[in-house]
Amino acid sequence: MATGVPVTHGLLDAPHFAMGGAIFGPIKPDHVEMTARLGFPAIELYRSQSMAWLDRVGELKRIFDQNGLALVTCSNGGAGQSCEFIDSSQREQTLADHVAFAREFLAPFGCKHFK
Repeated sequence: MATGVPVTHGLLDAPHFAMGGAIFGPIKPDHVEMTARLGFPAIELYRSQSMAWLDRVGELKRIFDQNGLALVTCSNGGAGQSCEFIDSSQREQTLADHVAFAREFLAPFGCKHFK
């Protein structure tokens, strides 16, 4: 039921839809350009699709910026990232890998969602 109270949390200012990266495979500049051309405001990636960009985050960010796109979320996984949350002997490494990816890859994009 509408209350007439203005929304102030900013949720409505965010993208409500994005191109799902699963259709691409490893992300390439022409995928970003096509997504923008089709009118999508953002892309959702998987870490495994981003492996070629892990040491060139700034370059990928520039491609996104040139096309007016946001990185709305990213899923974990891919080589070199532990995803073992259940086994307590591996949990510390898993958390460290995820925090490092968030800091080094997601943060430069301003991406606040990591799945």
